[in-house]
Amino acid sequence: MSRLIVILAGFLLLSSSNSWYRSSSPIGYEQIQALDFVRASQGETALLNQLVERASEQDDTYWLQQAAQIGHEEALYRLALLAKDDTQRQKWLELAANAGIAAAQFELSLLSDHQQQRRELLQASAEQGYPAAQHALANWFLLNQNQIAAIEWLGKSAAHYPQDAFSLANIYWLDEQYQQAIYWYQVAAKSNHLEAQQFINVAVDEKALSLAEANQQTALFDDFKTKDSVTCAKHILPVSLSLSNQVQAIDIVETFNTDSRFNNIPICFSKPMWLENTKAFCEQQVLAGRRRTVCDVTQLETLIRNNNITHIIVLLPEGRAYVNAGLMYLSVAASYSLFVHELAHFAGFA
Repeated sequence: MSRLIVILAGFLLLSSSNSWYRSSSPIGYEQIQALDFVRASQGETALLNQLVERASEQDDTYWLQQAAQIGHEEALYRLALLAKDDTQRQKWLELAANAGIAAAQFELSLLSDHQQQRRELLQASAEQGYPAAQHALANWFLLNQNQIAAIEWLGKSAAHYPQDAFSLANIYWLDEQYQQAIYWYQVAAKSNHLEAQQFINVAVDEKALSLAEANQQTALFDDFKTKDSVTCAKHILPVSLSLSNQVQAIDIVETFNTDSRFNNIPICFSKPMWLENTKAFCEQQVLAGRRRTVCDVTQLETLIRNNNITHIIVLLPEGRAYVNAGLMYLSVAASYSLFVHELAHFAGFA
């Protein structure tokens, strides 16, 4: 009732004279809100925006509701943010979403239990340029393997989400659009995305070798073991079949070389070798009832013989980790701990 009186007083003040409102006489928050509300009701919409901003700063739901009643749609979303319980919050979000407020559409999509409704709300919010919705929609398309749609939305969200720039770069790299890929790796790297920084370094500084080129290479074994007078009994060559695998292999070798648990283990790794992934080198076979990738490392015979290589690790873009006939296979998703587990098989453990 007291606020209604303030509003009525505002009408009287404006009807009598505008000079008082413009004077330097101090007036309180309620009087300012009332005067701006009255003038906004008469068509001065800029004042309504100011009213909503002040009400939001004061967590004042009364004036937000007044603003909403005369058409300020953003006030509906501000009311949702100030709601005391989930029921009230959803009510205001629904009203704001129906009014086209992108932030409300996004937040309401997170509350929806219906996939189609969630997608429609995300789409509506994303099309208005709301970054969080663009990010969510892009990754929804990735999850559902709709690469064409994912590329479109990743391109929009990448400026705000380095991981999206990185995902977009990976798609372009696999599609052999290398310049596009490098551009998006750089975008992600500039936002301190550590994995993107690793990828860009490898993509620019290294290249995949053919089998013929690989056989002419010298395997560079790290001599770190000599500081403990440990002679290398096993010389292991990691062979990567993708850019992701090469980054993975470098990380595994660096981690192993600094892992104090293996200081006295006579195992030495060479610098990982990035090899072209061709059907001539690897094929799908059934082993022990499971379909697995098997690679013909006899095609690297010259490299193996000239460099005294005793074991090879093949890092695959996909598949399962296993050891067979002196070869270790690791997928791109394999962790360092899984690698250590498989390394035990190299040492003869079942």
